Amino acid sequence: MRWMLALLVLLAAGAHAVPARAVLTPVVSTIPLIDQRGERFTLAALRGHPVVMTFAATRCTDACPLANAVFAQLQRRLSAAHRDARLLTVTLDPRYDTPFVMARLATTMGANSGRWILASGAPGDVARFMRAYGVVAQAGKDGVPDVHSTVIYLIDRRGRLAKRLLLSTAAADAVLSALPAL
Repeated sequence: MRWMLALLVLLAAGAHAVPARAVLTPVVSTIPLIDQRGERFTLAALRGHPVVMTFAATRCTDACPLANAVFAQLQRRLSAAHRDARLLTVTLDPRYDTPFVMARLATTMGANSGRWILASGAPGDVARFMRAYGVVAQAGKDGVPDVHSTVIYLIDRRGRLAKRLLLSTAAADAVLSALPAL
C-alpha cells in the first residue's frame, strides 16, 4: 500500500513539475531561506554559480539518506575537480528541521557551508519554495514527510532551472556530466 501512495505522489509531482529550462518567476529567487549557520539567504544570492538542489527531510528514512549520500559524494568530487557549483538541500519538513537540526545534519554529513548549504526557513516560505519547483510531500501518521518527490534540480549560473534529474545511485555522475553546460 505504501508503495502505491509513493507512486501516486511521484505521478502528481510529475504532473505539476516545473519544465526544464523554465524561467522561474523572480519571486522564487527572493524567497528567504535560512542556512545551517542560521543566516538568511535567497537563491538569487547564489547566482554566478551553477546550483545543484534537492529537497530532503532529516527524519525521512527512505530516499532522503540516499539524497544526502549523493550530495556528500558530489561535494567531494566537485572539490577535487575544482568546480564552482554549489549544492543546496532544502528541507521538506521546516517545522521539525529548524536551522539547528539542519546544522546537525550538515555536521554529520561533513558539509562545507561554502559548498553545500542545508536550508530551512519559515514553514510558509519553504512551502512556497517547494510549490515553485513542483515538489510534493506527504507526511505519514508519524508526521514525517517520507513520501515525496525525489528530484535533483540543476540551476544555471543565471538562476534558471536548466535540468531535472531523478534521484538515483548514479545521480552524481549525471550531475557532473551536466554541469559543463550550466
